[in-house]
Amino acid sequence: MSGSDTIQFQEIVAIGRRHMIKAAICVVVGTLAGFGSTYLFEKRYQSRAVLNIPAAYFQVPLVGDLVPAAHDPNEYRSQREALLRVALSNEFLEELGEKFGYFLYPKGDPYRTVEREYLLKRIEYVGIGSNNYMISVGARTAENSYNLTKMVLERMISTLVEERLARLTRARTAIQNNLNQLKMEMSRSGLSKAANSNDAPESLEVEEARLMSLQNQYTEQHPNVVRQKQKVERLRAEKASADRKERASAKTKVPGENSISGSHRALLDMHDELLKKLNLLNIVIDMEKSMETYTYLPVIEDPSIPAIATFPKKRVFAGIGFALGLVLAVLLILFLELKKGTFANPTIATQVFDAPFLGSLPSWQFKGTGTLLLPKKEK
Repeated sequence: MSGSDTIQFQEIVAIGRRHMIKAAICVVVGTLAGFGSTYLFEKRYQSRAVLNIPAAYFQVPLVGDLVPAAHDPNEYRSQREALLRVALSNEFLEELGEKFGYFLYPKGDPYRTVEREYLLKRIEYVGIGSNNYMISVGARTAENSYNLTKMVLERMISTLVEERLARLTRARTAIQNNLNQLKMEMSRSGLSKAANSNDAPESLEVEEARLMSLQNQYTEQHPNVVRQKQKVERLRAEKASADRKERASAKTKVPGENSISGSHRALLDMHDELLKKLNLLNIVIDMEKSMETYTYLPVIEDPSIPAIATFPKKRVFAGIGFALGLVLAVLLILFLELKKGTFANPTIATQVFDAPFLGSLPSWQFKGTGTLLLPKKEK
């Protein structure tokens, strides 16, 4: 370390020692002021919940080829966020505002829209990871925050379920309309009798699909699974018996008797395929409506009553007060030292500005009562 550096460091230490108590008082006062200011602000509490919306939500196992689903992860995310935004409709916001007393203006007032938008900003849903969304609502009390978050979470789940059922119902309506048109065409072609013979309510393939779906939800010993197994076994036995009878009749059948043309056979096959898909959709819709808990929308974290306010945070405000107190202490020390003339010392000025000392102006103190003005010369 050079000599000038040593002198500068010693001077700084000396200045710090002279004003140590003043600096400490500034820092302590600033910290206490920052900590105490937290009691001047209105407290805010924020409860949160985490909802998982997996890709399986957009897929239907039994009729996946009928209900379109996205394949791009970004498209999935866009659909999720759009559905969550649909859940926060104006009607739902009105219900929240009326229940928790957020609205001061009556319905129809222009400021009511502003209040509704302010309430909407309190509701946050942020994507964390690929499928999870954190839902949180801020409020003045911990209980209100919990109740608001719970209502918002339930609303979002119900909206997602309704949208999924609506997609399935639209697909079922489209299939039913096509099936009705096809039946009219077959009736004009004289195939209505053959079509009606294929409209059996009990289809082995449909019941096997129902059994597979039940096995995915329950154990093998569940009563619903046991009954469905018995039904499938009965239908399999009936199908085997019908196949044997058909093979026996085929041997004695006269060629060309009751034959169906290729175009008519295509109509019958199309009719059977649409009827099968319609039955599968009915199964899926009935299962969706009978669900008590929606396994494709798991709640990762339930809302809870927050124990600590999110605003104002005492540690943050105390830290800000500490920093301001430190800045105030430095400014106070500089002011006192400048007033004292510490930085006007020629030696320190030479080292600080790296310039040679040329000299100083003499100081002269006048003592006495006379005047310093010289008398005027007479002309």
